[in-house]
Amino acid sequence: MEFSNEALFTIAVVVVAMGTLVLQRFATDLVLMGALTLLLISGVLSPAQMLEGLSNPGLATVGVLFVVTAGLVGTGVTRQIGEWFMG
Repeated sequence: MEFSNEALFTIAVVVVAMGTLVLQRFATDLVLMGALTLLLISGVLSPAQMLEGLSNPGLATVGVLFVVTAGLVGTGVTRQIGEWFMG
């Protein structure tokens, strides 16, 4: 099985992005937008493909969950729930 240069570059970007996310050295949005920007600048993705992917309802749902989670953490609800579970 032989991969094109674009496929190999995409795999490399995904592996580096996943590794960076696992290490939690940078904010999630920064890592993912950086990976998307690399794929856009390299020509692997066209601007139309990038915008098409961003209009996916599943992606919007995940974005809303990030906002809800940030609100719960900011108000201390997650800490209270954790304390309740841990006793």
